[in-house]
Amino acid sequence: MIILEQNNRIIIELLEQNAKPESVNVTFADFDGVLYKVSNPDGVKTRIILLRKIYGGHMRATPESGGFNVTLEYDLSALPGNTSELVQKASALKRNCFASVFEKYFEFQEAGQEGHKRAVINYREDETMYIEAKADRVTVIFSTVFKDADDVIIGKVFLQEFREGRKASQTAPAVLYSLGEPPLELKDLPGARVGDNVGYITFVLFPRHTNKKTRDNAIDLIHSFRDYLHYHIKCSKVYLHTRMRAKTTDFLKVLNRARPEVKGEKKTFHGRTFQTQMPTIRSNLSIPLTHLNRIDDVRMETDDVEKRSETTFRPLCVKCGVFGAQDGSGYAEFGNTRVLAQMYEKEHLTSVYKSIISTKVAEFRAELTSSLSAVIFVNKYPGKVIDIEVTVLSDDGGVLSTAIIAVTLALAHSGIEHMGLTASAHVALRSNGDYITDPSTSEAEDAIGGVTFAFVPNLGQTTCVNLYGRIPLKATSPLLEFARQRAIALVPAIHKAVVNSVKERK
Repeated sequence: MIILEQNNRIIIELLEQNAKPESVNVTFADFDGVLYKVSNPDGVKTRIILLRKIYGGHMRATPESGGFNVTLEYDLSALPGNTSELVQKASALKRNCFASVFEKYFEFQEAGQEGHKRAVINYREDETMYIEAKADRVTVIFSTVFKDADDVIIGKVFLQEFREGRKASQTAPAVLYSLGEPPLELKDLPGARVGDNVGYITFVLFPRHTNKKTRDNAIDLIHSFRDYLHYHIKCSKVYLHTRMRAKTTDFLKVLNRARPEVKGEKKTFHGRTFQTQMPTIRSNLSIPLTHLNRIDDVRMETDDVEKRSETTFRPLCVKCGVFGAQDGSGYAEFGNTRVLAQMYEKEHLTSVYKSIISTKVAEFRAELTSSLSAVIFVNKYPGKVIDIEVTVLSDDGGVLSTAIIAVTLALAHSGIEHMGLTASAHVALRSNGDYITDPSTSEAEDAIGGVTFAFVPNLGQTTCVNLYGRIPLKATSPLLEFARQRAIALVPAIHKAVVNSVKERK
């Protein structure tokens, strides 16, 4: 779990970013709907005022107009020596606002005073906090509203775990929760909300939590609990949605691999019917790495890896026909990513992955099978199984695109009739919008997503689009078009490798 920051990060950055006085006029909101404004009053650059609802300290007598309740004014020409401490205090407005109420009731408890009126803080439009002091404890109750039924379920599970987690620590405060109805402490309060989407969380703070040594930490954690709860509910929903989408994708791939064989019905000259069975294209994973010969391979000289532009590939090497006279082999190398594909007979092709995490194998196998099925004349191989073996010799990023190129070279060398060569490129997208062509694993660390794109130029047909990461919707189309252009840029090298293999056979 993540403990949220107590200070407002935007205020800290605004107050620390400039070494000299400059005009400032910024308005923004916090997670809980509270409004901030940082500005220069009357255009005076040596004074900055910070306005925020519900805060005490450094206040002007009359708050700024425009719906603000508190105005804080700082004279930049007369600041104390330790300005960082002043910035930290200014950024902790919300915490200090709540602290004034908490400390008042902590003092009541410490003095053994009872009977004081319960504090009611409407910290949001439809949510309230209640604080009550007894001689031996301080009770803090939050009311919170869940937006939908999913939030109610996840929130209930989260609070159950939160309550159970207290058993591991004898010094933690008691935690209680209720859904739909207020707790017993609020039964006599007419303003307590009731509803299926309303929850109440109760913290019972004992003297070990409210004494002067530990109360600051207790205030820090308690006042931000509502934001902490809803933040983790949203994170849980994101995680569940991501897992469900990934599992759905896996199920679809399983269903696609389990499709029944297509049977075509034909008639003879006399009207009798007969059926032809379409070939099956499968993937497998293993090959002996002996007698590897890369003589007469095709290499593309590139810029230095550290200086290469966004359109430049890593140093690459492709070869069609790696094992001499034996038909059906191809090799592709991009930087430190090396893939070998081999075929044994005209009706047999296989896909082998070594040095790849097992969870990737099924996904890559499906992508390769889909890419192969799109270009092979399957009607010319009725009832046969087409297997190709692919071995990943080393993986340093872009292994799927490298494997697709190795497979298309193996197909060209095997003699299996197909519609054209397939070119593939791997492109990553950085957060600033820059592209990285064929990134290595280290180069892709700062990328927010990417795509492996496979394309058959002479057909104008896309055979593979494998997107990953969190790519903005508006950036998807430009990314795909850029990846298509980079894939097309590899066609001359792939074509030359095929031509060289034909010359070797002659």
